[in-house]
Amino acid sequence: MTGGLTAVVGAAFAAAVCLFVDVADAKAAPLMTVLIKPGPASASANTGDVDVVMTIPAFQAAAGRTLFSLSTNMPGAAYAQTVDHVTASDALGAVPLTARARDRAVNAETKGDLGWTSSRAVSGVLTVRYHLPLENIPMLSGGPPPPGRPGWS
Repeated sequence: MTGGLTAVVGAAFAAAVCLFVDVADAKAAPLMTVLIKPGPASASANTGDVDVVMTIPAFQAAAGRTLFSLSTNMPGAAYAQTVDHVTASDALGAVPLTARARDRAVNAETKGDLGWTSSRAVSGVLTVRYHLPLENIPMLSGGPPPPGRPGWS
């Protein structure tokens, strides 16, 4: 992988790991598992794919609560990475999802800071799947240094 695409895949990994899961009692929350499957990458196009599957045992959430959120924006990037094919299931089957920017409707100002809610209560093992069609997004300002410069590891 080229340095630029390596940074993009690294950002996707960080986005997946930094996922926030809203659980009523954080002290008693069971551990979750995250499977990150990188797909083919194109060095010439600076694109790649990542599929993520998260499994959270003994999950409980009332209808309308945020089930999970994901930030796909890197500071200084021209725009957020895309996330698509977001699905969830629990003990009752498919969970209907609605994407929202945290505490407001999704619009051009969300900058990749999304949360998903459901119109019904969710319980049991929650499995969340999503796809990140990655691209090397240009930096407008700030952000991490490019590969090969001090501070990059």
